[in-house]
Amino acid sequence: MEKTRNISIAEYFDVLQREYIISEWRGKVYYSPRDKRYYTKVCGCKRERIDDIAKRNGLKSIFTDDTLMCKVRIELFNDNGKPRFNMTFADVQNYYSIGSEWSYDGEAYKLIAVNGFEMRLQNINSKDKMIVLDQMNNPKIRRIL
Repeated sequence: MEKTRNISIAEYFDVLQREYIISEWRGKVYYSPRDKRYYTKVCGCKRERIDDIAKRNGLKSIFTDDTLMCKVRIELFNDNGKPRFNMTFADVQNYYSIGSEWSYDGEAYKLIAVNGFEMRLQNINSKDKMIVLDQMNNPKIRRIL
């Protein structure tokens, strides 16, 4: 059987750990129970593979080294938890899904509408309190996962 990829085990190990964290994120963001089950399964398989490669080669992994986990998360997400990686169309749809919960200025809000880069949010505790934010230029907004 001929290999279709030409990357080393070390490079594969590095990519696999990033893929695990992205799959874990998708399992939290996607709202369909079917999708959640799928990403839970994907994470399980990736974790087994990561643990196997780490054990065979005496490598630290995101599961055994908190500093490494933090470093990889910083590479993949900004300070507000928004992905730095290119999200798929489905990622964007699920991340900004109507009804998703967001944090702004210490309070919880529910997303009720998206228009371009503007998000209309309704306070969870006070239905009368609504805000409209530019999600691209607002460092205080973050998705509750």
